[in-house]
Amino acid sequence: MAIDALRLANTAFAVDMFKRLCEKDKTANIVFAPLCTSTSLALAYKATKGDTATQMIKALHLEDVKDVLFGFQTVTSDVSKLSSFFSLKMVKRLYVEKSLNPTTEFINATKRPFPSELELVDFKEKTEETRQQINKSVSELTDGKMENILNEESINDQTKILLVNTAYFVTNWMKQFPEAQIKECPFKINKTETKPVQMMNLEATFCLGYVKELKIAILELPCLNKHMSMLILLPKEIEDDTTGLEQLEQALTPETLVQWTNPSVMANTKVNVFLPKFKVEGDYDLKPVLESLGMTDIFNKNVADFSEMSETKGVVLSQIIHRVSLEVNAEGAELREDWAWTVFDGKSHKKRFWQAESYRSQHGDREAEACLCPFPATAAISPHKVYTHFPRSSPNNPLMTFPTNSFPSFTCLQTYPIAAAKIVIAQRVGGTLCRGSGRDFYILAATESCSELTYSADKKTRSRQEAHCDFTMGSISQAITEMGLDLYNELNKNAANKNIFFSPMSISTGLVMVLLGSRGNTATEMQEVLHLNRAAGSANLGTGPVSESGTTKAEPESLNEGQYHQLPHFPKPSPSRCDLVGGIHTEFQTLLSQLKNLNKSYVLSLANSLFAQKGYNLHQQYLECTKELYGAMLQTVDFKSATEAARQTINSWVESKTQGKIRELFVPGVIDPTAVLVLVNAIYFKATWEYKFEEKLTMPRDFRINQNESKSVQMMYQKDRFKIAHIQEIDAQILTIPYAGKSLNMIILLPDDTTGLEQVERAMTYEKLTHWTSLESMREREVEVYLPRFKLEDKFELNLPLQEMGMIDVFKESKADLSGMAPSQKLFLSKVVHKAYVEVNEEGTLAAAATGSVVVNRSHLSGDLFMADHPFLFFIQHNPTNTILFLGKLCSP
Repeated sequence: MAIDALRLANTAFAVDMFKRLCEKDKTANIVFAPLCTSTSLALAYKATKGDTATQMIKALHLEDVKDVLFGFQTVTSDVSKLSSFFSLKMVKRLYVEKSLNPTTEFINATKRPFPSELELVDFKEKTEETRQQINKSVSELTDGKMENILNEESINDQTKILLVNTAYFVTNWMKQFPEAQIKECPFKINKTETKPVQMMNLEATFCLGYVKELKIAILELPCLNKHMSMLILLPKEIEDDTTGLEQLEQALTPETLVQWTNPSVMANTKVNVFLPKFKVEGDYDLKPVLESLGMTDIFNKNVADFSEMSETKGVVLSQIIHRVSLEVNAEGAELREDWAWTVFDGKSHKKRFWQAESYRSQHGDREAEACLCPFPATAAISPHKVYTHFPRSSPNNPLMTFPTNSFPSFTCLQTYPIAAAKIVIAQRVGGTLCRGSGRDFYILAATESCSELTYSADKKTRSRQEAHCDFTMGSISQAITEMGLDLYNELNKNAANKNIFFSPMSISTGLVMVLLGSRGNTATEMQEVLHLNRAAGSANLGTGPVSESGTTKAEPESLNEGQYHQLPHFPKPSPSRCDLVGGIHTEFQTLLSQLKNLNKSYVLSLANSLFAQKGYNLHQQYLECTKELYGAMLQTVDFKSATEAARQTINSWVESKTQGKIRELFVPGVIDPTAVLVLVNAIYFKATWEYKFEEKLTMPRDFRINQNESKSVQMMYQKDRFKIAHIQEIDAQILTIPYAGKSLNMIILLPDDTTGLEQVERAMTYEKLTHWTSLESMREREVEVYLPRFKLEDKFELNLPLQEMGMIDVFKESKADLSGMAPSQKLFLSKVVHKAYVEVNEEGTLAAAATGSVVVNRSHLSGDLFMADHPFLFFIQHNPTNTILFLGKLCSP
């Protein structure tokens, strides 16, 4: 695949650069950021032609990458999306002197993958003004981390092209080193010399490998949530006359690096780790390094060819400076990195880069700061909030302090300007303090591992510290999974030997649209059954008191958990009416947006709609918010006089949204003339496998339905590398089969024996399912997979299962409180109908579902064979959000 080719190219370029930097000084510390370097050089490459371009492609190892800029755009975008547990900002800006008159083709080619990266500026006439504007822009784009990136000598009126690339990265270790274990110890610099260092120590289970021929240990230290890791290659002894690394450096190639760090040759092992606290800074002029790699023409004004961008002659790349700072301590790693290259007509200039964060904001005549504090892991006690806001003039007199329950003292991590008038109280869910969302107000959240500040200025929402807490990706997705498992247990009570297939995502979304208009105990019960009670941050239409117009009343004086609070002294903003909805629904909106943001390898369509009785009086805000948050458009029908026509209209809508796979969601009689509102959610999914099964290898095999009965099925087969584990506590294998692009997986839980499914079902909880599918439990290895072709279609009336789960009042006319939908006190939920379809074959998976609501440890593997020839459970999961889209049990294909 193109991304794999780009990954290999970046690794090869990184190794090449590392070796050249080592040759310069064998005893010097080295740290650099190859992804930033290669991404920026890729932008420069787009401006070149001929031998200049050929040399760049060869030096960057991009021969097999078809679309260079789109490839880098995809990689950098994917890395940035994984910022739930770390803060990573990468900025790339190409500033071009406007008198060069860059070609339309070049501008379009650059802006296609990087819409905001190219700017035409006036270096010639407005040198200082341009420098200040660039500094301001870079500072804003890096949340104030990179200020004054260009000093006064960095550019002049001869500057033609400037490319600035900055990056900022902060994270915590998954397993932090205890401060109490840090001691002064000797660090061996070479065979004869040592120096005292602060040595950290931690004994824990880590992934460890060993290269026997080089006597090198390889340790993986995962960062929080394991999206990133630090890999440490450590020789057993110092055997040369310098650092002991010479043999390793000579043996290091892109191929050996991939081979040494392959998960299949590393294993989870209890390790007593001693690692020094250290800070390393690198400041490099990369021109000689790149010239030594064969990239020479771009620096030579006699042969440099920038004609892809401009017809101006003599334009060269004068200098490339790369500066990086990396600090490793007991909590984690902090890396500040920035680099830029400048193109002049002949004069070269050095530039200065990162400086300490410093910015100010003023709101009218009142300046204020927000202090963002750390949140201890042990402090999961309601209301678990720690936010204090100080005016600069009187730092000892807080404007507002949110209450806590016997928390230890806190230290301010960072201060931020207050420029707007609302605070969202965030919630701690699943071990992470998480945020609400909205517009034109502050959002502050902090934990031991992540923090976020979103602020507004001049009615434009911006982000100052982007480290998304695990709310959308965590608590909402967790709630969907937990509800799905609960519902599975209810449906399974009467289907012990039957197939089951449904969409927890579709059902949750349909019911949450009902929750949006529910009140009182009705809302409380729905939140509990949907597992949203812990995720119910901020006031929302499903829980707040109601005014006569049906809107939620504001309670600015309350400090109760889950409410907005207006800071005193500041003018009240004019938010969207749906801002009052708050946590649950805005986070569902974010999740739905994430699910739709898939690549071309998939088709995943989610659609919602409201069908209302013509002329029936619904609250306008309810209609506005279902449209804004869920994209549910209102369609009027005549249930009263044309019931059958209304039923057919709704069924036709569902059929069209599921590509014809879900027909007759509502059979005759389900919708009657008393209906006033039907809420419908439909989901359609189609994807091909990352590694397709060859149809010629599919053949008849027996599928063992139970100990005494079997049937012949078409059994697919392939042998490839998959993530697999054996879970000893339930005597079952678990296998993940990725779909193309690897954003979605099918997860299969296969008992060791035909009678083992009940044991799996009894043991299965959200926590255990998460653990079983974690990186710690699963290992990628070569597996022979046998999987039956199958097609399932299921339909459920969910009234009784939902009532058994505790959702009672909403179905009872005498108790239902749906006053957030309409002024009528007689509304209740009469039917919840769900229909789902799945087809699994050699190409991939086709699945669809619709929900309608009518209101009235890395274990020892048993082997490399995965034979799914008896009943199993399966899930289709969206990996970036950990959301279970579909859940099923196959007893008989």
